[in-house]
Amino acid sequence: MNDVLETIELESQKGFKLELKALVEHLPINDNLMEKSLVEDLIKQVDSGELIHFCACVVASKGGIELGTEYLGACFEKDLESFKESGYLEQMIEAAIKEAKETTSIIADDANTPKLLEALKEAKTIIYNLTNGLEKRSPIEVMAVLDKAINKANPSIIVELIKVDNENTWTCTDPDNHQYGRMIREGVYEFKEFDRQNYSINTDDYSSAEQFIETVFDNSEFWKEMQISLVDYNEVEIEDNVSGYYGSLDNLKKICGVEWMWIVAECIFEQKSGLY
Repeated sequence: MNDVLETIELESQKGFKLELKALVEHLPINDNLMEKSLVEDLIKQVDSGELIHFCACVVASKGGIELGTEYLGACFEKDLESFKESGYLEQMIEAAIKEAKETTSIIADDANTPKLLEALKEAKTIIYNLTNGLEKRSPIEVMAVLDKAINKANPSIIVELIKVDNENTWTCTDPDNHQYGRMIREGVYEFKEFDRQNYSINTDDYSSAEQFIETVFDNSEFWKEMQISLVDYNEVEIEDNVSGYYGSLDNLKKICGVEWMWIVAECIFEQKSGLY
């Protein structure tokens, strides 16, 4: 396994904790496909301490569980902080987050095994208390308390942790309109949608609409945002908000099943956002 020379904590993105690490590069400098004079110069600078020779690694994690990584070998920089300005970091972050999302998706596919359901039953009380502020624990303490349940099941428990994490993962609910939603706790949801009435998708300075959206994702100026608590709406108000989409609340429940509360909140957001 590569040894860690240095670690820098990066700003979290898309609900994932990000770290940049400098790992020992086991490939000798003279094995790099470079001119002999350049190799000799690099060897001198590394030997003198002017540069470090390392393998860069970006790690995306949640709840202490590593979910995605991206590596770049044969790096030569003054220090790890200098690497942040090299131009490679953003691509590495994007790749690590993509892998983390794919890992989470794979884990979620296994979330209905009987063994996991037994473990989740034990964990539910803890999760409920944390979600509603009845308990205060650090992420490390949370993982320690849930170890017993995790050992009975498998890493699929991360699916439930993601739902109650303080940085709940956003889910794209309408890719055409760049709408995203997340559950804060049962019956309480948060939605955001790109404010197309006041801003345009900038594809002149960005390679794609998706890249632009990622860049402004955490800038509230570009978004219509709203938290929806279903207890604030009576049955008549809910019917009014969903009827244009599903005809009635009963019909919505039949179509959407266990996800019906999320869909009700999404309908309310769309009706009140002023974008429709």
